[in-house]
Amino acid sequence: MAKSNIPIKQLLSLPDEIISDCKIHFAKYNGYDNPLDLFLNNPDEIKGWNEWRGHKNDFNRTYIFTVIQFPKRADRWLFVGIYKVVKRYDDFWNTEHGYDVELTNLCGDLIGRLIVDYYFDYPHGRSVIMENYLDNISIAEILPSKYDGIQFPGFDSINIPFAQLQTIVKADNREWRTALQSIYGIYLIVDQKSGKQYVGSAYGGGGLWKRWSDYIYSKGSGGNVGLDELLEGKPEDYAEKYYKFSLLEFFSTKVSTDYVVSRENFWKEVLMTRSFGLNRN
Repeated sequence: MAKSNIPIKQLLSLPDEIISDCKIHFAKYNGYDNPLDLFLNNPDEIKGWNEWRGHKNDFNRTYIFTVIQFPKRADRWLFVGIYKVVKRYDDFWNTEHGYDVELTNLCGDLIGRLIVDYYFDYPHGRSVIMENYLDNISIAEILPSKYDGIQFPGFDSINIPFAQLQTIVKADNREWRTALQSIYGIYLIVDQKSGKQYVGSAYGGGGLWKRWSDYIYSKGSGGNVGLDELLEGKPEDYAEKYYKFSLLEFFSTKVSTDYVVSRENFWKEVLMTRSFGLNRN
């Protein structure tokens, strides 16, 4: 994506009195959560990222122009709103809740659509004075609709961590949903911590989208005995941290259930997932 060199200042058209009373919050992975995943799963959670306060009074102005980083891109940020600080707290050392903020209507039509270009490679998120940076932040792209997740790579290139699949499912990514609903398939789940594998099949209403959604909303179980055994006694986010999904074969939804099951059994034999993996039938 080529840099446009068009400063966002021209697009935003914010009054000078707001610019001079605004911080830009460059939000990025904090070691626990990825703000892009949070925005896609539940946009309201970004509010909390603007209410946290550490040892500095980062949001010491009235407005917070918030952008969140795209994974593995130090120069691409998604605009997620301008927040207003309505209250500050003195006891933030005990609560880490330093502010009450509310999302404003300012530039509301650009939320989730405006992608900006600015190289900002600090190891942690940071807030900066808006007027000192505004002329150097350019428009990278304006999407026709709100960003809804990772681009679909094609059926023969699906190899995706649970956390990313969770984002796709909970954001109801249209591209992925349309593709996965249109097929039956044989898939592989790998527990990257133990190395154990599970072969499964998807058929019936909703196709592969429905089956993989089941894993997301059951936190990795999917109703499978072997996966239940794996997850027993593990932290709730174990699957999110260690599962990876790939697609071994895919079929038209016109094929019979018996054929899909026969191919599932074939892959269980090939990968020996009954003897050394997580399949129990």
